[in-house]
Amino acid sequence: MFTPPDYQQYVEIPSTYSIGILLLSLLVIGFTSYTTLSLYDRMQKPSFFKREIWLILASLAMGFGIWATHFVSMNSLSLPLDMHVNYMTSFLSMLPAIIASFLAFQLIQGPMKPNWKYTIAAVLFAEGMTAMHVLGMQSMEVEAVVQHDWQLLLVANVIVGLFSYITFRLIGNPKNTTAGKWIAILCLTLAPAAMHYLGLLGTRYYIKNGQPFMDQAVNHMLLLNSVIGVGVGVLLVVMLLTTYI
Repeated sequence: MFTPPDYQQYVEIPSTYSIGILLLSLLVIGFTSYTTLSLYDRMQKPSFFKREIWLILASLAMGFGIWATHFVSMNSLSLPLDMHVNYMTSFLSMLPAIIASFLAFQLIQGPMKPNWKYTIAAVLFAEGMTAMHVLGMQSMEVEAVVQHDWQLLLVANVIVGLFSYITFRLIGNPKNTTAGKWIAILCLTLAPAAMHYLGLLGTRYYIKNGQPFMDQAVNHMLLLNSVIGVGVGVLLVVMLLTTYI
């Protein structure tokens, strides 16, 4: 996974990415971050639902958004190989992001000293996102040896932690301003983007010498793309509901 193959037997194949689809993935996580923090903010106010319901909804929204951003980004990948997805692994990869989001949001509401709780929450969030990314990459099935740059993954992990810390510190402040809320949304958007984009940048693909490859890239992600589309629609409905419930 992190070790390159024998260069005498394998050759690296070029990978390209669609800028348009990468921008789409950025829009997905931006919209998700806005919806998540709207749900989190709603949790602080009296409503028909109990606080725990809003907490679960915010965690599900954030976890789904991180997951969706990863696989929309993977749609931008173009390799001269036939690419498939292990759907069981891909859907399971959403769990670390959801669980980490839940624990982080729960923690920053707790009685622990601010510096400690924001730091621990940021670490949990970063590790959950890293686990999601690694499992998501493992779900991709392609006839090639896939190598990941652990150093870039570590850098991404640190960046996620820093952006997450800023986000949690801002939303944990009861006197947070409108500007602070938008900064929190921006940081919560940039954290998953850094993880997924640096992860993609640090991924190399190798095939055996003489192995044939295709003239154009072919991926089989129709089901995942459908789930992402429906999920984004659900997030829109949930965001609208926060205005009226």
